[in-house]
Amino acid sequence: MIDVIVRVATPDDAPVWRALRMAGIVENPSVFIVTAEEAAAVSIEEDIERLANGDRVLAFAGETPVGLA
Repeated sequence: MIDVIVRVATPDDAPVWRALRMAGIVENPSVFIVTAEEAAAVSIEEDIERLANGDRVLAFAGETPVGLA
């Protein structure tokens, strides 16, 4: 069994955050309040700033990122 770890996302997680978020938007667009095009237009710097707030989390199954909130 692989343990799932949920932790606060940090600015260093921006590339993982972006990849998971885009995959989620593409796979389940009705769950998000932005379109894939709008999300893609957000700069990495803006994602880094958002993640610095400490109010977003990432979930990992082992070393594999599997979710965000």
